Amino acid sequence: EAQAALDVALPALQAAVNALNSLSKDDISIVKSFPKPPVAVQVVMEAICIMLEAKPDWDNAKKLLNDSQFLDRLKTYDKDNISPSILKKIRAKYIPREEFQVVNVAKVSSAAKGMCMWVHAMDVYASVAKEVEPKKKLVAELNAQLD
Repeated sequence: EAQAALDVALPALQAAVNALNSLSKDDISIVKSFPKPPVAVQVVMEAICIMLEAKPDWDNAKKLLNDSQFLDRLKTYDKDNISPSILKKIRAKYIPREEFQVVNVAKVSSAAKGMCMWVHAMDVYASVAKEVEPKKKLVAELNAQLD
């Protein structure tokens, strides 16, 4: 059961990492060059701000994008310890939005699409990890009793 849940989360996570790996500095430059970004890009960058604990607005998004370590911060994000308050905000305000669906973001910006995939993957992973962790502990306890 736990493995089945992981079998859902891990491909989404890998797809998100691949999407981030495909982004170049030029892609990031295109996103940050928008004086007023398209709605889908704005929404994605607000979600990224929340994930990175910054105020969700375009000025802060551009500051994050200007950080030379921006993509590395996403790639090395501590997915096992995402704050419940971050997840609550992402799930309430972004995940259900039409403008935040990967297929819709892809029509506007390939770079924003990759970042959108990453946020969705972090959400899926956090849900699965929350479900799987108690099962992993139970298996470890049962194995310890057998030894």
